Amino acid sequence: MPSFDVAIQLGTGWAIDGILESFGSVSQSSIAGFDRASVAGHG
Repeated sequence: MPSFDVAIQLGTGWAIDGILESFGSVSQSSIAGFDRASVAGHG
């Protein structure tokens, strides 16, 4: 049973890491696009 709990914790941590990583890359690309748009608007 403890090994099952550990497997759940590892799986959950991996899932959360994946979600955070994908969210971070999406927010970074959004920020990069916003920077480009603001530079183009001011340019």
